[in-house]
Amino acid sequence: MTLKAFFIAATTGLVSATTVVADSATNKALVLEALEATLLSGNVDAVDQYFAKDYIQHNPDFANGVDGQKGVVAFLAGTDGFSADYVRVIADDDMGAKHARYEGFGPVATIGIDEFRVDRRRDRDHGS
Repeated sequence: MTLKAFFIAATTGLVSATTVVADSATNKALVLEALEATLLSGNVDAVDQYFAKDYIQHNPDFANGVDGQKGVVAFLAGTDGFSADYVRVIADDDMGAKHARYEGFGPVATIGIDEFRVDRRRDRDHGS
């Protein structure tokens, strides 16, 4: 799977868990922190801090669970010049969305939107 295909497949996603943290500003900050600490920095070990053990990945190209998410982070870390520019991040209670411009995986940038549900300060479900 190419990185471009990954982002096209992951244009929409859902992250959920069992006990809702209903503070929009806190959840928005958590989503940005988690993405910076994992996907953008390529820090596979940080996945344990931000994602639940039973994390569900709805993108069929990646496995469920923390190990599957670590694979996503490792995949992106191995991509020369990968970067993300967050155009906007919105939150409403436990739901959030990120609109971003991704570079480094093809001749042109790819635009993506990911949706998240935050609970117990960990992400549990990501759909595409």
